[in-house]
Amino acid sequence: MEVGVVIRSVAVGMHLLINDSSDTLVKKLMEAVATLDTITQGFIDQGYIVQTKRIMCNSFEEWVDMNEPESSIFARIFELETFLHSTDVFAINIGPSRCQHSSKLIPHLLKNSKYIVTSTEMNISDLGIVDHELCLAAARIITNLGDLNFRYCASANMVDCCPFFSGWLSKIWIWVLCRVGMQ
Repeated sequence: MEVGVVIRSVAVGMHLLINDSSDTLVKKLMEAVATLDTITQGFIDQGYIVQTKRIMCNSFEEWVDMNEPESSIFARIFELETFLHSTDVFAINIGPSRCQHSSKLIPHLLKNSKYIVTSTEMNISDLGIVDHELCLAAARIITNLGDLNFRYCASANMVDCCPFFSGWLSKIWIWVLCRVGMQ
């Protein structure tokens, strides 16, 4: 028997709002799961093998009231987790945290869930300087997660000309030469 092409994951996005009721969350999840099922079946009908199905959300800071007590924040996020127990969805990405306050919630979320995936998105200034405290918070999360670190990442979109990318020096020299030539 010939093995088909394997698709690692099919994912759909879901935009959640802070004023979404529990019923609205479930309705949006049901729509996302139905969309995933339709897309997955389309691939299967064409001979592909689909390994996993995933749902992606906007940052949980946008749909959870971060001023609420931690227990309320966890309850809101775990509503998604509870619904997914009745589906064949592999994971739900609850979007990135962008501050220390929400990042400190991540270890508890991951250690007490099966389906939740998240990240910390580093704040970068216009000069390309990364938020040092947030970097340290992300490093502590990674260090303390152990086997769960597959469900978490820290990310940063660096500005042009930072020394992490090849060619950064040539861009600076071009800028300097242009500037000198204009004087």
